[in-house]
Amino acid sequence: MAKNSPLRKMRRKGLASMAAQTVAPATTVDLGSASGLSCRECGEVFALGPIFACELCFGPLEVAYDLPAGDPEELRKRIEAGPASIWRYAPSCPSRPTSPRSRT
Repeated sequence: MAKNSPLRKMRRKGLASMAAQTVAPATTVDLGSASGLSCRECGEVFALGPIFACELCFGPLEVAYDLPAGDPEELRKRIEAGPASIWRYAPSCPSRPTSPRSRT
């Protein structure tokens, strides 16, 4: 499909705005280090909310996170020093488990 075809423009404007208008407002939820929604196609950033597509290019949105400030090498060392399971990434997860389970 051509980049500026009428069908692409209809899809872009119609579905993205329709999705934003038909979803009920979300309740307050702690999303940890999640800072917004970022378009994988054009890079536009949106506030966290119940949308799935970019309103500008209809690209898919993914969650953007604020990683801990500081030296990236230090973060890498902390992750590598963690348990040999998925729980090594727990400090970077958007929500915190109340009691992490360990499977070794």
